[in-house]
Amino acid sequence: MHRISDLNSPEPTWQGLTSLQMVRMKAAADQLLRLSTRANQWPRRDFALFHVLYVTAMRVSELINLDLDQYDGRYFRNVQRKGKTVTPKIFLVQSVRGYLDAYLDDERGRDDGPLFQTKSGNRFSIQQVDYSLKKIGALANSKLSAVDQIHVHPHILRHTMLRTVREEKGIEFAIEFAGHVSEKYIRRYTMPSEQETESVLEELFG
Repeated sequence: MHRISDLNSPEPTWQGLTSLQMVRMKAAADQLLRLSTRANQWPRRDFALFHVLYVTAMRVSELINLDLDQYDGRYFRNVQRKGKTVTPKIFLVQSVRGYLDAYLDDERGRDDGPLFQTKSGNRFSIQQVDYSLKKIGALANSKLSAVDQIHVHPHILRHTMLRTVREEKGIEFAIEFAGHVSEKYIRRYTMPSEQETESVLEELFG
């Protein structure tokens, strides 16, 4: 065994949004809510979806598998995570509870079934979540140069939130939010991007 060397795999690239990009995405989500006035558009669903994905740091597959009866007005209960892990409850901050309740009361209704669903009552798919987020991204990008364009996908909000939590509260909270207990695994969500590393070096030594 002494002849076998360790495998060196490259560190994964962080794929979250910067603070400025999140400000632009939130502003775009607000704009989409105001612009989508037709009855068949369900803008409150897309608005709630964006904010819930961000503040909970849930995987998109975990979120779309939720049913309405798992939401008690304050928590998501018994959330099935990746693998066999189940999180007993996930807290929602007051503002996001308001967004979710507005979607339920004004668009979806309170009947049993998937929490996030289509107008015909079917469970939202990952592709439909991606489409909803890209609508917000398109508004955020409308006045940006090609260099500054925000490339949005569902998992990017998880990366962004976990990075924020780690920076503000430490890795223990990030692990808790992520729904797993591996410090090594959490690193892929919280490590600096190549651009950030270069920016720090320029600031220190440029």
